[in-house]
Amino acid sequence: MAVSTVTPSPKASLIICTTRVESYQALMRSLEQQTEQAYEIITIKERGPLAVLRNRGLRAACAPVVCVIDDDTVCPRTWLQGILDTFE
Repeated sequence: MAVSTVTPSPKASLIICTTRVESYQALMRSLEQQTEQAYEIITIKERGPLAVLRNRGLRAACAPVVCVIDDDTVCPRTWLQGILDTFE
């Protein structure tokens, strides 16, 4: 499991379980373009029951909002801002 923090005080923890390099890279490019950059990424690059892997990510998360993202997703630029606005 790898945790990559974009900012020291993340507003959101993004959990990504992946074993597919190409789709993961596309997702990461879309996250780099987000209008909201206060997030941490928790990447789990192993195989196993998805619920178990996601729970491992939840235990590592430190932000008040947690998002679980499939590795074949490409997020629109305002995706994370929209989620955080909902919680505020």
